[in-house]
Amino acid sequence: MAVLADITRLKIQQAELEKLLRDRELMFSLSEVGIVYQRGTRIERANQAMATLTGYTPPELNTLDAAELYEDARACVDFEARVAEGLRAHGRYSGERRLRRRDGRLTWVQVAVRRVDGDDAGPASSAPSSMSTNATARANRWRCRPSARGPSSIRCWWASSLSPSAASSG
Repeated sequence: MAVLADITRLKIQQAELEKLLRDRELMFSLSEVGIVYQRGTRIERANQAMATLTGYTPPELNTLDAAELYEDARACVDFEARVAEGLRAHGRYSGERRLRRRDGRLTWVQVAVRRVDGDDAGPASSAPSSMSTNATARANRWRCRPSARGPSSIRCWWASSLSPSAASSG
């Protein structure tokens, strides 16, 4: 006995989804705007434009704690609070902040954040962790600790450099 079912419609849908995925990958990799997918405080994926903006390589960014890209712990906490409020109130956030490059230089960037997991309850990180005096902790001194729901929450953010005149006004 054999059972046959027409799966033509499923194959068409599969082909459409594969095309959408290819299009998304092209937009991600060819974008001139830095894009990051972040779960909790961990960057899961960053494009080449973000690597250029930060001075890291994409593989380095893809394992970096996003708090490393903040000016300091206070800036991290304050910015994450603003993002949380924007996501709660509007489902998105847009603003400016200083981004710490790999070489330690700070640059002003425009940042836009939105959830990509369908959950609009706020960002995945919010509070600073304690600081230690050992060398590893000093090298990683700016941390935002994930909230209880952090690891399951995914958000996407993108950044672009501000012009020198805009940067001097902030």
